Amino acid sequence: RQGVAGDGEVDGPVGVGEDVIRADHAQHRGQEPVEIARGQPGGQQHGQHVDRESEAVHALGPPQQGAHARGGGKEDDGPAVEGENPYTDPEEAREFVERTGCTSLAIGVGTAHGVYTETPHIEQDVVKAIRAAVDVPLVLHGTSGVPDDQVAEAVKNGICKVNYATELRQAYTKGFMGYMAENPGCFDPKKPAKLGMAEITNIVKVRMENLGSVGRA
Repeated sequence: RQGVAGDGEVDGPVGVGEDVIRADHAQHRGQEPVEIARGQPGGQQHGQHVDRESEAVHALGPPQQGAHARGGGKEDDGPAVEGENPYTDPEEAREFVERTGCTSLAIGVGTAHGVYTETPHIEQDVVKAIRAAVDVPLVLHGTSGVPDDQVAEAVKNGICKVNYATELRQAYTKGFMGYMAENPGCFDPKKPAKLGMAEITNIVKVRMENLGSVGRA
């Protein structure tokens, strides 16, 4: 279950299998995109399920981010399947975009959610092949910990949106806990939170420079 903040509230993407009414809440709260997930590969029943939910979300109007990644790394992602290709197949991606009408697509090209135990490697040829196969913006998940030069190259090869989360949480925790270590008697969370946000700001500035996003808002 992705992005469900509470009863009747949506904070971020909604995966296939969620009650479609949450997409309606997302639309009225001005949040986007709604996520249409790939789920398990193959299977006519799952394909029909994706079609039905995609049609329902289209009727509500919010943009759809297709999730055709096999990255893993979080409990939500499910266990890895032995022998399964961890990379998004360009032809499957093309079919997925056509069936769902999604307005962007998250792809599996060697990254994963969470903290890496070794240096990750983005398969740039896969990025290029998918870019050639579909005509919607491509999204890269699990970018925290990926070397900057690899991310910059992936952007040149077709990635349009890059997701950072783990390292922002780590930066916030560093600032927050650092303040508390020096001020153990503090009981106002707003004070250490300021240092946490400052750490996040510093990281975001560096990433924006690397991604060529500065001055392009």
